[in-house]
Amino acid sequence: MWGIRVLVPEKLKSQVLEELHQSHLGIAKTKALARSYVWWPHLDGQIEMLTKSCVDCQAARNALMVAPLHPWTPGPGQPNHGNLSISILQVLTTDVCS
Repeated sequence: MWGIRVLVPEKLKSQVLEELHQSHLGIAKTKALARSYVWWPHLDGQIEMLTKSCVDCQAARNALMVAPLHPWTPGPGQPNHGNLSISILQVLTTDVCS
């Protein structure tokens, strides 16, 4: 034991690395998972090498999830907020004058 983590013997390191990496979480999440349960010298470096050499991890890393942009178009009776400062001034002027 190393603190609350298990100190993994040399001959089991590769098996533990594969177990940690099987869900392809990426470098940061795999390190966080490993730090919760196990420890050995140079663990972080080995996780980085394994993740960087994994084809599935690289494919997931390069496929960023980007939400498509949708232009906002005002509906009937709604002000065009593209020029918000004029809309607010018009509302204030209308309120003061009425």
